[in-house]
Amino acid sequence: MSNQSNWLEQGERPPWISEARWNLLPPEEREDIIADLKDIWGEWKQRAANRPNFSQQALFEEFELNFTGVSKDGQHAKSTSLSHGFGQGLAPWAQYHNPGENAAQYLNMRKILGAAYPATSHKNLCGELAVIAVADKTLEDGLQIFSNTTVSRFNEANNQWVFIKGAEILKSNETTWAHQLAQFFKAMGWEARSRNRHSAIPSPADAPMIDSMLTEGKALVALVTIDGSRDGMLTPLAESLRPIAHWVAITSVFKTRAGDTFMRVYNPYQNREELYSWPHFRQAWQMTAGNVSQFAVVVAEKTPSILRPGIRPGGPVG
Repeated sequence: MSNQSNWLEQGERPPWISEARWNLLPPEEREDIIADLKDIWGEWKQRAANRPNFSQQALFEEFELNFTGVSKDGQHAKSTSLSHGFGQGLAPWAQYHNPGENAAQYLNMRKILGAAYPATSHKNLCGELAVIAVADKTLEDGLQIFSNTTVSRFNEANNQWVFIKGAEILKSNETTWAHQLAQFFKAMGWEARSRNRHSAIPSPADAPMIDSMLTEGKALVALVTIDGSRDGMLTPLAESLRPIAHWVAITSVFKTRAGDTFMRVYNPYQNREELYSWPHFRQAWQMTAGNVSQFAVVVAEKTPSILRPGIRPGGPVG
């Protein structure tokens, strides 16, 4: 068990019980509370047995939120369920930032991919980073793969679809579209499909369906609205002061004892995982700035040739 859960291991006060109240309890009642919580923690871990690659720190954080809930407008996760520096803020990518940048995803492509790329900050990498994070690649390897991936782009000048390399997007500060992220997943050996206003794929816009998809080993990258005035936190379009359409990855769904459903989301903007209530997340996902799509999402699944035995990410709901 992680250091985060030492209070439970050592039989100390749960963080949602005030010190004054805890001190008033007789020792035997404290022992009963800790014993009950250890039983609940064991059940929580058992329900999450389908995601053995999910970090114990992240799992215990969700166990605590089972009792405390999540703030109305969302909150930063204290831990990360991801690898290779994803979800760990500015520090892992500090060497790739230009002076003065205050968003983790604003990266200098020349410092990562070499002299053929501009030294200015690329400010629209959310899609690539969300895919790389859930595909379990390093930042450097993932961007190199994307640079060599053939993706389609609509050329409005001649009203035709053309094929380009991802390198063109990385060199020009372009955003990525859902179908391009699906093509990126496919380049890494995943099956992938995208849903937007042009597709007939049903929307997975309910929490149990999302949880089921994660449990089956699927990855979901969703287009949401974030608020640039709130450090990139997910915000419903109607409530956002500086709305930005932005790709995030859904990493977990869990339900508390009170019956409330929460989402764990990887947000590339500040390279962190964040926690939101299902209604708040759904509203931020439903409509995005400058787009007519509702609940746009890329759904991907590892092909059998790259699946590792026993790896089935997903969060416990119920």
